[in-house]
Amino acid sequence: MNVLFYLFQNVDETSGSIGGIERHTLTLKKNLEPYGFKFFFACSKHDEVSEIDCDKSMLINSKTPISHIRDFIVKNKIDVIHVQQNDGSEMKIFKKAIEGLDNVRIVTTYHFCPGYELDDLTFHNAWVRFLQSHRLSQKIKWLRRFCLMPFYRYKKRTKMIAKFKLLYCYSKPLILLCDDYVERFSSFLSHDCRPNTRVINNCTSFDDYYDPLRLDQKRKEVVIVSRLEETYKRLSIAINIWKRFQDEGIFQDWHLTIVGEGYSQRYYESLIKNIPNITMVGRQESKPYFERSSIYLNTSKTEGWCLCCGEAMQMGVVPVSFSSWGAVYDIIDSDVNGFIIPDNDLETYYQKLVLLMSDDKLRHKMARAAIEKSQKFSKEKFLQQYIDVYSGKLH
Repeated sequence: MNVLFYLFQNVDETSGSIGGIERHTLTLKKNLEPYGFKFFFACSKHDEVSEIDCDKSMLINSKTPISHIRDFIVKNKIDVIHVQQNDGSEMKIFKKAIEGLDNVRIVTTYHFCPGYELDDLTFHNAWVRFLQSHRLSQKIKWLRRFCLMPFYRYKKRTKMIAKFKLLYCYSKPLILLCDDYVERFSSFLSHDCRPNTRVINNCTSFDDYYDPLRLDQKRKEVVIVSRLEETYKRLSIAINIWKRFQDEGIFQDWHLTIVGEGYSQRYYESLIKNIPNITMVGRQESKPYFERSSIYLNTSKTEGWCLCCGEAMQMGVVPVSFSSWGAVYDIIDSDVNGFIIPDNDLETYYQKLVLLMSDDKLRHKMARAAIEKSQKFSKEKFLQQYIDVYSGKLH
């Protein structure tokens, strides 16, 4: 079976640390090729063209002739077009390209919480982006959005719903990450979308699980692995909690490590400047930090699935997260293998973190439960679900 992936940019074996969608794509490619699947790639960014294998990859945008796309599909005997990233326009392009090709289906995975687009368009977020932008053009952009926020929200909602209609109507099937997202998606389209949607949870990223017998070897270290973007990730919450520890003179033998990069990096560097026991290490492979750490913090306003949360649990790191994203309830069983905190309840977040850091026995018990829970999201189950989707069994 031949599958054509569509993403905004080309993805290859060196792209595994870019983000969740790229890792999702590479997991499917790497693990299904031995079963006779062949994978091809389409991307929409011009600056990636010189880096792709033209026999297995192509550039697709609004200027690409439909006949060119159709020829590529026919030549490579594509059975499934798997849309991994979408703005809606690609659905129309692919639909035209496969007209009359009854053996070709479009499968779409929507990797986000439906409606996250509107969550970003708030007065608060626009003002934060204005303050943290370093270029004049960016400052002008976000100041304009701040001043015209109602207009931008209306425009974004209209465009988002139009995109959702295309994804739902043209995909066979549309894949969402959890049941909660099916309900959210349905609410935006004002009808039950379950007939043409399927739920497939993301799988664990690593090939092995942390040995529970080695939990006492872990460091007194709390880790955050995240894009450094305050509007979405809200890392300032974790930093301020850590400052409170230092001001109160507690947990002086613990360390907070922040892994990642993003537009808020300078802002976070200014926040931690006079706070002991915090290190920012930039963009790094996550596994070594999860292997050595004991607690993982997530302060996001919204997530799709959050691969990092699953990675942490796989490596015996106890997660603490806000309830602000629906899939968190699929990943964490609160008070069993981690803590789910009501969104913006900073005092409860602080108290649960104190509890974990001060009670080794409880922390190790929850870490063992986290490792066990992460096995529910095995690659084997994930891959079989996509094999069924590609073969049409889940449509």
